Amino acid sequence: MKQIILAIFLLVITQPLVAQNFMLGAKAGLNYSRLSMSNTEISVGSLNTAFKENTQYTTGFVAGGFARLKFSSLYFQPELLFAMKGGTFDRIKSGGITGGLIETKTVDVQMYGVDIPLLLGYQISKFRVNGGLLASFNLSSMNDFKAAIQEYSTNPADASKTAVFGYLVGVGVDLGKFTADLRYEGNFSALTSARIQVPNNDFTLDQRTSLFQFTVGYNFLD
Repeated sequence: MKQIILAIFLLVITQPLVAQNFMLGAKAGLNYSRLSMSNTEISVGSLNTAFKENTQYTTGFVAGGFARLKFSSLYFQPELLFAMKGGTFDRIKSGGITGGLIETKTVDVQMYGVDIPLLLGYQISKFRVNGGLLASFNLSSMNDFKAAIQEYSTNPADASKTAVFGYLVGVGVDLGKFTADLRYEGNFSALTSARIQVPNNDFTLDQRTSLFQFTVGYNFLD
């Protein structure tokens, strides 16, 4: 009984210290993402097909949970998020009998899955700066991308990656139990990778994502 009373007493007196140095909460927001790739043109007979980067941003959502452990002004923040991101690229066909433009198609590449960011940060008053690494696990099939490269690729079914690794940098602010973050995310590895093989041409078509993310979170602990 004495041990139980002592444990309860220690929990009560240390609870403010724990709350001050540890956060556990939920967050949600928006991703503004785009694809980056090398512009590529291939020719088969008189038919030319160009795959071109499109700088248009796509809006997606992100939601999940976070924890934050503070060490004075420094903090470590792991997160578990469900995220939707992606972008578009253009496939342009020309040549043939007329020698002119045959088709311009904007291909939408959407990825949804689980993101695990691991962040280190520095806090001054209510304001924060942070950066870290990211693992993204893809749960989507990306059928539009696979259909766009079907006639050119030797491995369209395997073009989408199950895991993508990247980095994040950002700033944030804490206002009471609420927290807001603005981040930039880039990739070390490709979101898609497809081998394109036509007569006299053999190369790999890679695509990577980059995005800006804005989220608002709420700390469940007092």
